Amino acid sequence: MDSLSMVNFLIELETAFNIVIDTNSAQKLLGATPKITVNIIKNLIELKGGETYDK
Repeated sequence: MDSLSMVNFLIELETAFNIVIDTNSAQKLLGATPKITVNIIKNLIELKGGETYDK
């Protein structure tokens, strides 16, 4: 994945989930498996005081 694709991916995630992705989370997301990606997004949603999701 080139740099532009990575940036677009992060922007799309921010827009889709109405979150702000910090640098640390961005680095984790770019190398994450789908399961880890879901966990990172859930954590970011919870940190901003949004909805929480139970398994």
